[in-house]
Amino acid sequence: MNTWFSSDYHFFHANILKYVYPTRKEFMNQEEIRIMESKNEIDIDSLKICDDSVNKMNLAIIRKHNERVKKEDIVYFLGDFGFSASSVQAFRGEGQPYNSDDLIEQMNGKRWNFVMGNHDKKSNKLKTKTNEIILKQNDLNIQLIHDPTYAKIDYDLILCGHVHQNWKIKELHYYGKSRLIINVGVDVWNMMPINLDEILVIYYRWQSQRNKIAKWETPSIIKDINN
Repeated sequence: MNTWFSSDYHFFHANILKYVYPTRKEFMNQEEIRIMESKNEIDIDSLKICDDSVNKMNLAIIRKHNERVKKEDIVYFLGDFGFSASSVQAFRGEGQPYNSDDLIEQMNGKRWNFVMGNHDKKSNKLKTKTNEIILKQNDLNIQLIHDPTYAKIDYDLILCGHVHQNWKIKELHYYGKSRLIINVGVDVWNMMPINLDEILVIYYRWQSQRNKIAKWETPSIIKDINN
């Protein structure tokens, strides 16, 4: 049994294909790609992503999830599972009416644990709703959140989503303390979940590097670091 982490599937969210372009380019048709790469803001703003592209994205996320996660595994999902919306919003590309249980039934994982994202509405009918989970593993206190804005220096490691392709790994610095933040969102992990062992390898490698560096850190800074 393995433990997996992921975030930001954004099922049924047509406009996510525009917002994170070109990360999810593979799901778009040639006309959509042509408009996005024209960089014409008026054309891009008026572009309506077709249902075929959204369905292609949904199916690929389910397939890639099941390629890694087995039926007996545990899944921690850190927000924005899908985008549930009215038919009016669906026309604008900002979600569709759907039931998340129908999707979860198609995906592997014996137990799902959800952290609420900014797009997770009551109509999604998720199993659990909380803004934060604290996981204790390998003598580490790991904070699981959606938005890294709420990362706390008190924990040894922070896992988050929300930022999509903007960054993968960062450091949080506060009055001499340093903590690692890992974005587990699918847009930086080839549209797949990442497992606990992979996360711990990243963490302990970072910790080893940090131990070799003895310098004063500017208080209250989050900065990018290399993998």
